[in-house]
Amino acid sequence: MATYTIVAASKTPLDPGEVNAGSTITVNPGDVFIFDATADADVNFISSGGGPHDFDIVFNDTVTDPISSLKVKIGSDLTPTVTIADNVDLSDVDIDAIASEGLTLNAGNGASLNKLDGSGTGGDVITLGNDFTATGDWNTTGGEDVITAGDNATFVNIKTGSNADTITFGDNASFNQIDTESGGDTIWMDDNATGNKIIAGSGDDYVRTGTNENVTTIDGGSGGSDVYETQDGTSTSQNFATHTVICFRNGTAIRTFSGYRLVESLTPGDLIWTRDHGFRRLRWIGGYPVDAATQNEDERVRPVRIRAGALGPTLPMRDLYVSQQHRILLRSPIVQRMFDAPEILVAAKKLVCAEGIEIAPPTADFSFFHLVFDDHEILEADGAETESMLLAPESLETLAKLGEMAEVAPLLAHAALDSPQVTARPIIRKCSLIEQLVARSRKNGKSLCHPVTDHSHAAGASAV
Repeated sequence: MATYTIVAASKTPLDPGEVNAGSTITVNPGDVFIFDATADADVNFISSGGGPHDFDIVFNDTVTDPISSLKVKIGSDLTPTVTIADNVDLSDVDIDAIASEGLTLNAGNGASLNKLDGSGTGGDVITLGNDFTATGDWNTTGGEDVITAGDNATFVNIKTGSNADTITFGDNASFNQIDTESGGDTIWMDDNATGNKIIAGSGDDYVRTGTNENVTTIDGGSGGSDVYETQDGTSTSQNFATHTVICFRNGTAIRTFSGYRLVESLTPGDLIWTRDHGFRRLRWIGGYPVDAATQNEDERVRPVRIRAGALGPTLPMRDLYVSQQHRILLRSPIVQRMFDAPEILVAAKKLVCAEGIEIAPPTADFSFFHLVFDDHEILEADGAETESMLLAPESLETLAKLGEMAEVAPLLAHAALDSPQVTARPIIRKCSLIEQLVARSRKNGKSLCHPVTDHSHAAGASAV
């Protein structure tokens, strides 16, 4: 463990503990490297081996003028903590920590930094004071990243990786684009946020903005159950909740008291087979058209095609088409071992890693239909078990955006619907676990959905 000062590349002779900028520096555990204001060339940190090694990089308050354009590169087997003091101007300084095992960055009030590339494998923890400015793009592609900034933060573009990332900004945040990619992400902004676009990506995402938000587009992405909230209900944002509704495509055969019927032929009052409650009366059916042009412009509106037999022998019995967020029931010994539950529900979009399941290509115009019951139910569609529409705050918001709340409102007065419905089965959202389930099933030659052996959930003959 030692402390070093990084000085100008040309300085000679060096004082004790000084290192020239422009060097490749070998790091031992606990080392501290302080950048002098005269540092003027790239610095490359490499591990002495046997790590990962924790060490510190410091830009302290002796740096009163902008540091010259340079890059700080951090190699593998290292876990750096970078500290930037108040009002230190690093607007021409890049940090490249892609090869590191994980980055911790702490910046004070009024500080700045240019481009940042976080760890490609580990999670980054970034804490920024008030009035922070990022002058270049930030990319934190590794593990579960946490970015927290105070008031008046300014960014260009931020992109996080495929895990569950959290971004929290204070008042008056400004940015061009935030893209959290896949994973269950949380984006929280206080009042007066201004930006061009937020892309939450696939996964179960939560986006919250405060008052006077002015973000042109907030996009919940292609999968998961996304929630977008504003503090006061005002927003100029678009394109968020409209992709979260649970639907069957027209032409889907639903099991009813009178046999299989096409979903578009159903009407309220029809007796529909349910796994848990026998034949139950359909309370409401809604729907909306999707034209060919929209399908070509936006893949998220296209259904998932589950080919015949993709879930198990004759499951489904023919190709099944559902909206990307529509959840499918899975049942197998592997499900039991992984989730301590005999049956689970998984969004169709998250099963595209399985053979025979994919986003359908654009087609001619079609319609989506959603079915509502007094409870969240397991139905049979084209022979496969799937869910009815789950009435919860996010789905009600979606229906409001689709202009269907006037039709659904009378149902909410029904005693069974005066609070969010309880899910019929555990819902598994984490992409990595679903991918693991699919991989283990494939490796062991097992179906994703086995025949029913436990009849505790079998439907009786009730008609309510």
